[in-house]
Amino acid sequence: DVLRDLRDSFDCDSLTWFPQGGAAPTAEFGLSVLAQELRDHYDTLDDLNIIVPAGTGTTALFLARHLPEANVLAVPCATPAAGLVTQMTDLDRRSRAVGRFPTVLTAKAIKHRFGRPSRRELDVWNELRHAGLFVDLLYAPHTWDVLLTTLAADDPRFRRRPDDGTIPILYLHCGGLEGVAT
Repeated sequence: DVLRDLRDSFDCDSLTWFPQGGAAPTAEFGLSVLAQELRDHYDTLDDLNIIVPAGTGTTALFLARHLPEANVLAVPCATPAAGLVTQMTDLDRRSRAVGRFPTVLTAKAIKHRFGRPSRRELDVWNELRHAGLFVDLLYAPHTWDVLLTTLAADDPRFRRRPDDGTIPILYLHCGGLEGVAT
């Protein structure tokens, strides 16, 4: 048993394992804290569009659960949209079955294979870098490509401010930057 071996090697009575990059119910508490921090920071979340790159959809699912007033949009990066919905449905079932899900945001014109380098995504990454955004190479380029494509198409899944029609967007970076320098 890996956890037992780790516990024994650290000479401790208890060990809690928090998986990274997996659909884990233990992530909900931290995302509920993030939801409260966003409420504290913004005057209103009613017209805010929170864009989340999604591997398993954990971050997007729990943010949507704890920010029902905001429009949380998950961009499937590691799996097609149907696979993302399946993973989020399974995680929802394993974590109280609330049934509140983010909107899945896709752009049919964009071909994407997770982990496969593409000129299009490198061009998006370079455009972001030149604009002063330093983001990861695995999730962010595809997410921004989908975001910009759907915004340009005037996609109805975005909420607009009623007073001026603008579309307020918060991009939630949830990936690592360690490998970008290489």
